[in-house]
Amino acid sequence: PGLYEATVDGQSLVVSKDGTMAIVGDVFDLQNMVNLTRIAKQKGQADVVEQEIATLSDNDLVIYPAKGQSIGQLYVFSDTTCGYCKKLHLEVEDYQNAGIDVKYIPYPRSQLVDGEPAFENMKQVMCAKDKAAAMTKIKAGTDDGEFVQESYAQECVDSVMEGKVAGQNVGLEGTPFMYLSKGDIQIIPGYQPSENIIPLFIK
Repeated sequence: PGLYEATVDGQSLVVSKDGTMAIVGDVFDLQNMVNLTRIAKQKGQADVVEQEIATLSDNDLVIYPAKGQSIGQLYVFSDTTCGYCKKLHLEVEDYQNAGIDVKYIPYPRSQLVDGEPAFENMKQVMCAKDKAAAMTKIKAGTDDGEFVQESYAQECVDSVMEGKVAGQNVGLEGTPFMYLSKGDIQIIPGYQPSENIIPLFIK
């Protein structure tokens, strides 16, 4: 009572009722040992992710469809140069076998400047005839320049840029960043093994 959460330019802080004092940092419920700031932030992020996903089409994503009937979608803001993104990618088939569609949102960690490895890789992925195959090979380092083009169609470059903007709007602090289309826990910042994530769709 008497404390309020406010967000200013993406920064969360707690303010007093009269607005004369502010605390910047995480607030904990010590009785239950729960990080209240993190819960509020992730709830807010889930709402923003939903809004951002609604602005993207399947052409803006790299999709690995579920095998059999789909029980949900795992959206992942991902970068081809990120070690944990590569680790997560090795488990894509686990999700597919569990009936979960994996949908990557391109999010190069580098600036969107020609020549930057992450941006160049993501342009190659999004402009490839088979985006899923390109993503798999580039993350594995087995592409050997197969998807490099002299120039890239603006439409697929725009998809990379839209993914980057979407991630910035969500307030990503790193990749991978996962959003589950269903379940009590929808936001997973950072890597978690598939054996921890898949049950969240079923609960």
